[in-house]
Amino acid sequence: MAPALALFGATIVSSVALKSGALRLVFDTGTYLNVEPDLRYEAWSTGGPDDLLFICLPGGGLSIFR
Repeated sequence: MAPALALFGATIVSSVALKSGALRLVFDTGTYLNVEPDLRYEAWSTGGPDDLLFICLPGGGLSIFR
């Protein structure tokens, strides 16, 4: 948990969701965070403009809902 505290107050300047389900976030501090898919759980989800919903599927893959 302590490494994540360094991101408190930081701004996301880039986020990329891959078809594999991996997510990469880049912060204004130069720090980046990579999230890989989990075999059994949705590793992450996020919302976008116009009610877009992005979900990493268990085992990998990406679902996009409107």
